Amino acid sequence: MIWAAVQGVSAIAGMWSSARGRSKENEKRNLAKGVIQGSGDRLATDYTALQSEYGADVIYEQNQRVAGMNTMVNTGRQELQNINQQYGLTGIQSGAGQQMQDTYNTNLGNQFNEFNEKMNYASILKQRQFASDKRGIAAAGFDIDRYAADKNIKSSIGQTLLDSMNGGYNNG
Repeated sequence: MIWAAVQGVSAIAGMWSSARGRSKENEKRNLAKGVIQGSGDRLATDYTALQSEYGADVIYEQNQRVAGMNTMVNTGRQELQNINQQYGLTGIQSGAGQQMQDTYNTNLGNQFNEFNEKMNYASILKQRQFASDKRGIAAAGFDIDRYAADKNIKSSIGQTLLDSMNGGYNNG
């Protein structure tokens, strides 16, 4: 009878100990879920900010391209007008004035090409940086998913981010 009482007390103590252990594990798991969800939300916010920044950069670049071209066109018009005034219409049609105008047109064309090449190169660099930043955010999402899997928590933050990225600025 004493033995039965010891077993009963032991069983009750085991239940209490087991319940306390499950409670602590549930607390840890809930904390991990919160960290995972919060991290996913921050990555989504980071991606939205990255998209906005890239979009603003594209608009700025387009404006710079237009402004640069307009400046070159206006300068070119003024220079050609100066050449016309300096040599007069008859001097341009024959001789040094025509040669000067041809040289100027060639130089202006070269300036346009150089300007476009610089703008295109800057655009390519920005696109590459954007693509790299997107990959970094997606990789962080998949890292969070691996952490969640280690904690036996279901998570698809990486795939969700990747899916949202395929719908955004798909230049990278």
